[in-house]
Amino acid sequence: QLYNPPPPVTSYQQQVSDAITIQTMKGAWRLEESFSGSGRRTSGTLLFRGAESAERGAVAYSGEAGSGRGPWIIKADGFGRSPAGRVGGAIERKGLWKLRRGAAGTFTYAGRIVVTSYAADGLPVASIEGEIIELVNGGKPKGGSERRVGTFFAKLERRLTAAEEAAASADSAASGGAPEALQVTPVMDGRLVYKQ
Repeated sequence: QLYNPPPPVTSYQQQVSDAITIQTMKGAWRLEESFSGSGRRTSGTLLFRGAESAERGAVAYSGEAGSGRGPWIIKADGFGRSPAGRVGGAIERKGLWKLRRGAAGTFTYAGRIVVTSYAADGLPVASIEGEIIELVNGGKPKGGSERRVGTFFAKLERRLTAAEEAAASADSAASGGAPEALQVTPVMDGRLVYKQ
């Protein structure tokens, strides 16, 4: 017998899931911004909302800089060492989000999420740093331009509270974009009808 006792069998899906250092950006993050030229430094809170294991959702900022809202997404961004000390590597992730700040403009943020360890409750000890890009006239996809206006550092502080989750659903439903606000009604001919 080669192994005594035999090693545990882990499915491929479980191995991939175990290798992902952070599943979602959902939670409250502390954001520190440093703007080029003026040297202005600001701090505030980012609330990333979305489905429990979603790789995208909505983000809202409040703090010293102009408040803002926008979409966020998290995606694979290479391989690295496992912060949990497991055998094998880790699939690292990149976080990207956009904040529309009214008259102040629209800004994008992107950076690799660094997970150094995990708290006792399983919350990743995670941070992101990168450049702040201002989208001028909608950015390059819309015929405008982009310019670097500073740098940022964000750190995951905690999970969202029940009140913050409820506010997210209410905000989203009020704006007409919430899946929770839709009622799906099957029709006999196989079509689906969506009603507000």
